[in-house]
Amino acid sequence: MRQREDQVFAQVLINVRIANYSEEDIALLKSREISKSDVSYPTESRYVFKTNKDVVKYNSGHLRKLTARLFHIKAIYKKKDVNTGLIDVVISTKPSETGGLREVVSVAVGARIMLIVNIDVSHGLANGVCGSVVGIDSTDDNVHAILVQFDSRRVGVKAIAESHQYRQTYLTAVPIKRQDVQFYTGRGRRSVQAIRTQFPLTLAWACTIHKVQGKTLDSIVVSMKGRGRFMPGQAYVATFLKEGQLLRENEQILPETRCFRADRPSLLGRGGGLMTFASTELSPLRYNLEIQGLEYFALAVTKDTTQVNIVSIYRPPSMIPSTFNEKFHNLVNQLRRNILTIILGDFNIDLLQFPNHDIVQYMNQLGFYQFVKVPTTDYGPILDHVYINSNDLVVVEIVDTYHSDHDYCLFL
Repeated sequence: MRQREDQVFAQVLINVRIANYSEEDIALLKSREISKSDVSYPTESRYVFKTNKDVVKYNSGHLRKLTARLFHIKAIYKKKDVNTGLIDVVISTKPSETGGLREVVSVAVGARIMLIVNIDVSHGLANGVCGSVVGIDSTDDNVHAILVQFDSRRVGVKAIAESHQYRQTYLTAVPIKRQDVQFYTGRGRRSVQAIRTQFPLTLAWACTIHKVQGKTLDSIVVSMKGRGRFMPGQAYVATFLKEGQLLRENEQILPETRCFRADRPSLLGRGGGLMTFASTELSPLRYNLEIQGLEYFALAVTKDTTQVNIVSIYRPPSMIPSTFNEKFHNLVNQLRRNILTIILGDFNIDLLQFPNHDIVQYMNQLGFYQFVKVPTTDYGPILDHVYINSNDLVVVEIVDTYHSDHDYCLFL
């Protein structure tokens, strides 16, 4: 990830990452330091911390400052031991282990919130979008819907149009209701199948570094203080969060590799794109397919005498499913069937919610197996798919990473 225009800043980031920085580099970074006593301190900007503990503390403090009624909404869930039928097994309170939904959602009118699951990605109601709570429909302590004015007016247009119950009072607000998520917890004889029902929201005055990775923000305040060391990549990611991020080719990051870049097609919007690094030992070659309006990159590598085709894909949440399916089918049909092929990427299709999705069935018919079986994101869903036209000696391992809310898929 590199800045599109500011090459000086881009070079500073490179220097810091490889521990080859100068006094001038440090002076540039220090020029962005600011104290809370400063008259120009950006109090309304998004705060970014390195730990969840700091995020919770900051968000809770802002929530307490609101004068509106505060709701603490507990999750509703059903659980059943798959072997004994008993329901006395304790379920984790960690959202990452319970399908992304939280045990308790604390909210009030005026709260800054973030959507944490995909509700309708084709209309922008996708994980990570932020907004403000403008209304709460409740009967006593029972909350029926939370009305959210999202920062982008393009988010939830369909939901607003269909919101006959709330549209007259909240003209541009999206009614968010409880969502169901099914998951398994425990092991062996204590394995539990559970369904948690909860509002898919979290407070968002502040968030962790990896939660804002890849976002376009006008301004942020990054806290570099606190006890404990930064995990690998955390400080670096926080430093280059700035408006107008774009993938930029830079072969200095990984020596003895070739870097391949594919910018986002203009008809899909500004910024974005894909980048692939491949070892020069694999004789990597880029090849193009006759497909328009799809964000992808195709690469051929050779190990010994075996050729492997690797296709990386990103489907933006705004792309209509039928449009993506048509272009994806076109891509797959252009691939040679007699060569080992790996098709992977962020499909923005949750395989936990839709395990038998049309794309999975289509790929199965062509002899491709989908290898990702556990969540690849910090908030629960399986959005990253890996399709391979062979099931011999192939293992996909998910590895947590602090510089993204998506985890790595490793092929062994």
